Amino acid sequence: IVNRLRTLGKGAFGAVYAGEYRTQNGVIVPVAVKSLRLVTTDKDQRLPWISEVEMTHQLNHPNIVRFFGFCMEPADSNVLMVFEMMDKGALDSFCRPKAYTFELSTSYTYILKLTDFGISKRTRSETFATYDDPNKIPFKWLPPEVLRSREMTPKADVWSYGVLIHELYGIGEPYGMMGPEKVIHALNDGHRFERQPKMPHFIYDVCLQCWRRLPLDRPHFREIELYLLPHYIEYEASHMEIVAERYKKQQESLRQQVNDSNMTEADFVDRH
Repeated sequence: IVNRLRTLGKGAFGAVYAGEYRTQNGVIVPVAVKSLRLVTTDKDQRLPWISEVEMTHQLNHPNIVRFFGFCMEPADSNVLMVFEMMDKGALDSFCRPKAYTFELSTSYTYILKLTDFGISKRTRSETFATYDDPNKIPFKWLPPEVLRSREMTPKADVWSYGVLIHELYGIGEPYGMMGPEKVIHALNDGHRFERQPKMPHFIYDVCLQCWRRLPLDRPHFREIELYLLPHYIEYEASHMEIVAERYKKQQESLRQQVNDSNMTEADFVDRH
């Protein structure tokens, strides 16, 4: 049983709600419910979509949002897709860009296609997938060859990764309010995002490689991962030093308060 509680947002593909999912054992699980309106009501034409959703249900990875399943609304042609609730909010509200730049590249290395649920395709490195509905695609994150011919390859994901990384450094939605035709025209003219003030030059260099016009000229995710790994290790080491220093200061403050209050450290901890 799934109950929708409140609206979280709406987009080109439908609306997303915060909800509750009651399992067969009676356990209530917080979930995100995505409502999608299918183009067709014909059962036979729905089969390819259902096949894709069933494949999505088989995914089991700690870095992929869990998909519980879907059901059809009896009153209309809407379908409800139920996902685990990401209760910490949007990525850009708390992320550390340098760390996530590396971690995202690692995810892409092992997960060939990371796209919106419902348009995912099982692919091989030498094959391509074509969108079934060309009118509803996330065009601001897609490379020129996809916008021209709707052909998806792993190197298209590399392009999208570059756009995503640029988002982490504060550009907001790519291209602002520009429509598909203007975006395509800008890309054909060689337009690429400028480096953001807070973006390190080595990160921007990765983005530029991801945005090369020819797919074969773009790096593989494994190459990006190996390039970013030393920077990631350096960043994590410096971050741990900061955490250790904060912990040291907290311990010193605790001891000082214990000394001032004539209590044992254990007594102080019990009271706090």
